[in-house]
Amino acid sequence: MTSLIAALAGLPAELRTFLVATLPIIELRGAIPVGLYLGLSPWEAIFWSTLGNLAPIPLLLAGLLAARRWARHWPLVGPILAWIERRVERHRGQVDRYGPWGLALFVGVPLPGSGAWTGAAIAALLDLPLGRATLAIIAGVIIAGALVGLLSTLGWLALR
Repeated sequence: MTSLIAALAGLPAELRTFLVATLPIIELRGAIPVGLYLGLSPWEAIFWSTLGNLAPIPLLLAGLLAARRWARHWPLVGPILAWIERRVERHRGQVDRYGPWGLALFVGVPLPGSGAWTGAAIAALLDLPLGRATLAIIAGVIIAGALVGLLSTLGWLALR
């Protein structure tokens, strides 16, 4: 994380926080602490991290279905895609049972493997309607931002 922050040196703290939040796996769970470290207020860190985490989602949702159809025809990618589809299928019950709120809760719970990127993949692989999936992911990112923002701020204050 330190080398990532250093690579973005020279950019404003808001933009660095935004860019870190766009990355898969790191998302806003890593970007909020980065924003605090860079001197942003908790509200600024949460705001820029949330925007950054949401920025790639429309492109991801739109592109994943096309990529999925294309990838099935490639011998090396097809088996990996099938493995991912089996893994995603495990979450179908939660999404079917709770509708878009199931996806929002999945995205909103700040645990490893959950988040906007994974939520977009689940939505695409389960063929959820684009509008409902987008709103659910937005709601989930806001939930995650509030939780991670609160925990990060408390941790940051405890360290000071």
